[in-house]
Parts: sequence; structure tokens; C-alpha cells
Amino acid sequence: AISHEIIIGVRNITSRGSGFVIDFPTSEGETRNIIHLLTAAHVASAGSKLTVSFQSEFQQQLSSDGLPATLIGRDTSADLALISVEVPDEAVLPEPLHFFDSSTSPDVGTLAFACGYPSLIDEAAFTMGIVCGTARSPWANYGNSDTNSNSSESAEDSSSLFQNVTFVVTDASMAPGMSGGPLSNANGEVIGMCALVRPDLRALGNYAVSTRACQEFLTRLKCDVAENTKPKGYRVVLFNDPMNKKERVEKILMNVAQLDEKAANSVMMDAHMTGRGAVKSFMIDDANGGKAANSLAEELCELMRREDVLVEVEEVL
Repeated sequence: AISHEIIIGVRNITSRGSGFVIDFPTSEGETRNIIHLLTAAHVASAGSKLTVSFQSEFQQQLSSDGLPATLIGRDTSADLALISVEVPDEAVLPEPLHFFDSSTSPDVGTLAFACGYPSLIDEAAFTMGIVCGTARSPWANYGNSDTNSNSSESAEDSSSLFQNVTFVVTDASMAPGMSGGPLSNANGEVIGMCALVRPDLRALGNYAVSTRACQEFLTRLKCDVAENTKPKGYRVVLFNDPMNKKERVEKILMNVAQLDEKAANSVMMDAHMTGRGAVKSFMIDDANGGKAANSLAEELCELMRREDVLVEVEEVL
């Protein structure tokens, strides 16, 4: 189970989603026990803190109920995100799930099993159905009906997303909180990642991002790891947040991030137009090593989070 939370400031929001362990290379020279999990981008939502809890006896090896997670990459256009957690060296790592052959789509009628952590249910839930077909752009012609999807996006917000993503449609039931969980076949191979529900389609409204889209996303991230590009620094990024007024964010940028009025307005405009704006960068140099640059960025990020704005630290490559 993956929790994303905004718990400091005027809001107190904690949501739960799902994810599953995959085989993903660690950085060169990495010796720590790192587990990578694939999940939905709206589960690993921008600016939130992520914690991960595992199912079964593996969780019993851990000293904490929830481990802090690190975002590796996010593609909101495909609703995919990769995160990692560090576990104790003595822990026996769980086996990763493997993908169905992405060169083909699962046949209609293939048994399908959806797994995840739906809201209001204590443990993981498991549902069974079949593959009903494939689809693209699931919000097309959705109309004006209300949505009860397990995606945090509304139909209007999602209309421009998923334009180049293929979905597996199943009647294996999904519910809020199951986003990011695996949709598997009878062999335990992942045939999709649970993403959203169209309630107007009733049993046919359960959508999972196809394995092809998942693997294309992971391949892009693996190329970044293979290049082993070392960061030149770290920056704090502000994300668009309709729950915060412009005047309030401007004051935070000026008082906390120490930006002048012109720079604060530029950051807010970038966030409004593109969804994100760079607040401040901390570059690595001889006098300011990578650890120091990262610490400075994390410190500013935490100070801004306490003021209830959506910010993250990312590498400057």
C-alpha cells in the first residue's frame, strides 16, 4: 500500500493507493537494499510525501509500518510512476512481478485478476474477471456524468491525458485505492496496471494501463540509469495547486524562498501554464558538495511544505 499525504499546513490529507515490486536496475555502485515499485502517477502525486507498506510476512521484517519512498520518475500523460524504498540489509527482498509479453495484447476472454488496497478495506483486495478488450483515450465522449473513478483526475482534467496510451479493459472490479496495483493473468504475469474506472460503463469500466506503456516508461528510466548521469545540482519545484490562492503562494515564495516579486510571479506563471515551476536551484561545486546541495534543497522544500504548497526536490542534470 502506498500512502501520499499532505499533513502540514491548512490541509490534512492522506490517501492510499497501490503498487507492485518490479525488477529495475539500481545505480552503478549501489550496495543498499533498494526495492522499486511501479504505481500510478496520481498515487505518487506531485508535492506529496510517499510511504510504502508491504503485504504478508515481508512487512514483518521491517521496523516501521511505513517506509519513506523516493520518486524515480513520473509520466502523468500515461499515469505511471516509479518509486523506490530502502529496506534493512538483512531483509529478504520480495520477488518482483514480471510482465506479460508486451508485443501482443492479452486475448479477449483471458482470466484477469486485479489486486490493490481499496479505501475502507483493511487489507489487500483481490477481484477476478476477464479481459473484455482494449481501449484508448478512456474519457472520450464521457459526457457530463459524475465520476467515481479510482483516479484522482476528473473527466474534464483527464480529457487531454492518455492520448497515446493503450488500456486493457476488464470486468475485474476496481475501486478507489486500487490504482497502481497489478492486473495479472492466471500465470501471475502483469497484463496491466490498474488506473481508473468509468462508472457509466458499469462492469466494463475498469481500465488498466497496458504492459507496453508500462515497459516503454521503464525503458526510458533505465536509459537514464545506464547513462549514469551525475546531477549538477538540485532544485525545488512548485506544482500547480488550485486549492491555494495566488496571493498566498506569492507571499510564501517571497518570505520563505526569498524570491523578489518578479521572480515569484514568474514561478507561479510557469506552474499555472505548465503545471510546474522551478523555485530555486542549488548547484554542486567545490565549496558546496552534492550532499550539501541536496540538503539545502530538501531544507527549503520542507519549509515550503509546512506552508502547505506542493513542492518537490529534483535533480538538475
